[in-house]
Amino acid sequence: MEHLPDDVLAMVMQYLGVHDLLACRLVSKRVGALALHPDAWRHRRLGLGSARDFDINFDDNRCLCPVLRLAPCVAVLARYLTRRHLPCRLADDSMRCAAEEIWINVRKDISSDVFELIRRQGELGRLKVISMNLIGDAPVAAAMEAVLSVKGLKGLKVMTIRLPGRELDEIPAMATPSLHTLKHFDFRLGPESERFVNSILSEHATTIEKVALDGYLSSDLSLTSTAPLLATMTRLRELRCPALPGLEAVAACESLRTLRLSVCSETLSYDEYKLSHKHDSPILVLFVTASH
Repeated sequence: MEHLPDDVLAMVMQYLGVHDLLACRLVSKRVGALALHPDAWRHRRLGLGSARDFDINFDDNRCLCPVLRLAPCVAVLARYLTRRHLPCRLADDSMRCAAEEIWINVRKDISSDVFELIRRQGELGRLKVISMNLIGDAPVAAAMEAVLSVKGLKGLKVMTIRLPGRELDEIPAMATPSLHTLKHFDFRLGPESERFVNSILSEHATTIEKVALDGYLSSDLSLTSTAPLLATMTRLRELRCPALPGLEAVAACESLRTLRLSVCSETLSYDEYKLSHKHDSPILVLFVTASH
């Protein structure tokens, strides 16, 4: 092994498990340094909870701090168990591991550490994509403020999960100067998110290339202010959305190449929407492409 050049040895280390890779720090000074080389880590996905397909999963009682203090970078950092304080602080200044993408669930009783984690990852400078689930009566304003603090973000995906008796607060329109690089925007459209969605579409009409807006409830399909904004986006290439009022204006968008249009055979109440995911769905997806 000592005869292998550093780049080859670092390539081999890409195939080691996380714990084995960290154990290599004790082999020798040279091997230990290579065990912390970015090439050995940049493809890895660290998950917390029950998510599959991660290089390492952590359960309720395990701390991520040792890995996040030592690893230089990862592709994905997913934190699913966000209903209580963990035995560690993921947003500590000692955390040096810079993630390219973060997946987070946000509930009403979420720890403030989650929002500090987002800000800390933004400061590390590698974060490009945030995927967030806003569940029930989650603190949406605090969550969005944390997201919009990240500079250089290219993708934002937010799903709002409605729960009976736990209404989601309205998401206010926010100034988003830090998102001047945003290219992909994916959001669950609804009355509570209309102002926020419109503020993103209007402020970043010159950079966003892909938009996905999900909405199947009757209250979602009555929103009239969003479609005209989509028509003004100069770089929009792909659009997925329901049949919003005034959507015909999007035909004027010269850059648009792909349209995925979700059409309901009937307007859905909340209970009908839930049933449509268990039985034969009345939702039809139309897929249209255009060529140069």
